[in-house]
Amino acid sequence: MLMKITQRLTVVSCLLGSCVFASAKDSDYELGAARIVTSTNAPPLTKRAGEELRGYIHRLTGRWPGVDVSSEPGTGRIVVRTGPDARLPKDGADPSQNFVLYEENGNQVVHGATPVATLWAAYELIESWGVGFYLGGDTLPALDPQRRVKMVEAVFKPALAIRGSLPWCNFADSPTSWNPQDYRTFLEQMSRQKANFIGFHSYDQEPFASWFPNASTAAAGHPLMTATNKYQRHWSPPPWGAGNGLFGTDQFFDRDDWGSEVGAGMEMTQAVRAQQQMMIDALRYAHDELGMKACMGFEVSGDSADPKLSANFINRLKHVLEVYPLDYLWIWQPEAGSTHHKERKPESELPEEVRQNFDYLDRSVHDLNEASRMLGWLRLAFKTIQEYKPAVKLVVSGWGGEQYLKFSDYYPGLDKVLPKEVIFSALEQIDPLHLEKQPEWSKEWYGRMKSKNKSTYPVRPGSYISSAYGQLSPERQRWPILWFESDGYRNGDQTMPQPNVNAFAPALSDALAKGCQGVLGIHWRTRNVRDVAGYTWRFGWDSSLTPERYFGRYARDFYGPELAASMAEIHAKLEAFGSTYAGHSGTMECAKDFKWFQSWFGVPEMPRLQELRTLQAGLQSKAAGPEAAAWPSAAMELGDLADTLQWVTGATETGLAIAPACGYIKIGSLNQRLLAAEGLAKKGDQEKAKAEAVAIAAEVTKLPFPQALTAVARTSRTRGELGMLLTANQRYGRYYAEFVDRLRKLSGDASLLTYKTPWSSGEVHNSFPVPNQTAVGQAVNFDAVLIPARASSVELMPSGGGETLRLPLKLMGGAYHRASFTPTNPGAWSWRLVPDKQTKPGERPWASGVLNVVGVVGMAGMGEIQNDPPLPPAMKDNPFKDKQTPLVEAGLSGPVTLRVE
Repeated sequence: MLMKITQRLTVVSCLLGSCVFASAKDSDYELGAARIVTSTNAPPLTKRAGEELRGYIHRLTGRWPGVDVSSEPGTGRIVVRTGPDARLPKDGADPSQNFVLYEENGNQVVHGATPVATLWAAYELIESWGVGFYLGGDTLPALDPQRRVKMVEAVFKPALAIRGSLPWCNFADSPTSWNPQDYRTFLEQMSRQKANFIGFHSYDQEPFASWFPNASTAAAGHPLMTATNKYQRHWSPPPWGAGNGLFGTDQFFDRDDWGSEVGAGMEMTQAVRAQQQMMIDALRYAHDELGMKACMGFEVSGDSADPKLSANFINRLKHVLEVYPLDYLWIWQPEAGSTHHKERKPESELPEEVRQNFDYLDRSVHDLNEASRMLGWLRLAFKTIQEYKPAVKLVVSGWGGEQYLKFSDYYPGLDKVLPKEVIFSALEQIDPLHLEKQPEWSKEWYGRMKSKNKSTYPVRPGSYISSAYGQLSPERQRWPILWFESDGYRNGDQTMPQPNVNAFAPALSDALAKGCQGVLGIHWRTRNVRDVAGYTWRFGWDSSLTPERYFGRYARDFYGPELAASMAEIHAKLEAFGSTYAGHSGTMECAKDFKWFQSWFGVPEMPRLQELRTLQAGLQSKAAGPEAAAWPSAAMELGDLADTLQWVTGATETGLAIAPACGYIKIGSLNQRLLAAEGLAKKGDQEKAKAEAVAIAAEVTKLPFPQALTAVARTSRTRGELGMLLTANQRYGRYYAEFVDRLRKLSGDASLLTYKTPWSSGEVHNSFPVPNQTAVGQAVNFDAVLIPARASSVELMPSGGGETLRLPLKLMGGAYHRASFTPTNPGAWSWRLVPDKQTKPGERPWASGVLNVVGVVGMAGMGEIQNDPPLPPAMKDNPFKDKQTPLVEAGLSGPVTLRVE
């Protein structure tokens, strides 16, 4: 975490409570003139720390620092070290993660107990230079070739040993739509925030935990969902191609059947194999290149005593253990398995062990048969892991929390009968905001739900995670999973904001109080949850970190020092506003059927919408002001926040007018009028019905939905945000189009209220994340949405001097462009996206960054230019192309190879 250092400050405020001390030495140095010192025989992660330091120095100063070997004397160096040292603390949640920064003989030293701790130490130092690390990308101060920085002395140890992420698939805004590069950029941003765990859950209809009974069959798996295919639509809207996007938003997509490019156009089993390989390489990158803990898991249904089910389970488990580089394997109880019991055997028929150890469970809530069933699967999993891959640890999970699906209620009993090395890590309350802190208008509904949903451990004031965690053996590892964002209840809408930092603060403290050694966060989107994810992972190092202090730094990073105080206040206000900022729930993501509002959470009042509009206007004014111009990311971030508010207010106001009645909510006056007019037409009064349709259309033209939908499109700068835009079209946009079609039919005017229009909402040059590291032969994609079409290129400049490569951005489809670069030699590059003609006055900065290429040194050449990136299915950014990875297949005599052509 960056420490605020000024010229006059000798003791800095360390945002990490586990920081034993932190001080800025009076001595400073010229950053661009520094030399990076890393031992020639240093571990790869230690060398990566040096390369990251070097790359960020270049981004901050425009100069590439020199590289020394550790034996050379001198000052003005940044020395990167790993290993034991008296300065490293020996205590903490995990001493192997501790690191220190200190001054030694005129040099800045970056020193970790282990290689990954050294990497984190490097990121800590980089943050002290003014850089901010968040999901979706970095923030940096303006380029300054003469930048001077202070020596930093600090000691760090984590408060939580496990700080991680559980990105969930199954929605368009999630890893369901990612390409390989999206995994790498996401994992890099996690690592820079000193998170150290990545895990994935795979439903049986998803590809990642599928196994192969024979060469042509994928068992327990299907390809990932796209905009138009039929797979995995259990909780998603019916297929609707990206080309249907309203008001020109279709231009943000390269094809109608938008989704992950891996597996596109392949036969089903081949697609499953390719997508599984994408995940294999992602976890390998996390584990091998970033030092993170990797986990994969799936659900268990039926009875482990069934020979066929248990045999399939063992084959599946062995396959997952074989192909993934895992530290942990997750076994999940199916959703609602703790509360929805169809058949119950008499308890007298259950083993005595189960009856004794789970007797505490409230039988009106829980079934001892389910305790026995899960215990059987977990013991089989533990036995198989011990026999096959004993270094992998078993993690037990399910849908928990005291208010909802309550799997964690089983933990005290499982604690008594499972080996102590088994880890417990269940999902928590789907709405992180505690019952006692819910808005007044929602407490009545929550109260009714609470009375229906009894629990062995009822919700109590002041208890923010399941009480079961506090009853486990001290040596039991427990990692509750909080919801960075939800897919139902108060926070149901994943096209809109879900502010959860305030809600997480007491929950994280409660996790520590209950002896938890780690905390994970479940989410679908990435950049959209950067605030709560960033807070959670920083809390994992600083348990005293408050939302107020965090937002002070968050605002400084994104908007610059001049705007930091005012923007911190704005973010605090938006947090207090609650779900969607407007205070209502919006549509539920986890539902096939579309409802503009969820009836049990009400709708916002007009004063709130007006307040948000006023705030939006102020943000737009700030974005155009001189204070924003002084900080590189400020104008874009202010504009994106203003656009988010425009989406919230515009979509909400439109829904209040045209949405169907929703439970007891009195809304949809125009829809009611249209229903009445359609009734007139059925009765034969065509002229009156037609006149009313025209009158309603005149009212619809006043609604701000076109401006709202294009506003959310302008914020789309990651793959997940493109998925969010697709969802906004498939839910809100489709309903709007169908409403207009009803008016057209009734009026007889097919041109009424045109919604398939060209883009007319300003210029766009949105670019997408690019990794900081790649390997020789591994392509990197530079992707951008350019509206209007504009000749543009990516320029790559080698750090050692030499010819600059210029790669034209080629049209992929819509307004989506790509340039692909496949390096043939190791080395470091700086890159930037540039329009071929001069930028326009007031134009927001174009993306830039650095790229470190690792691998075997080639004979000649700096890189291969891909002049003609193909239309999808595009595999140019596929890191596993032409690799052969053995996959164990049940029933075959030996391993087979997976190859993507």
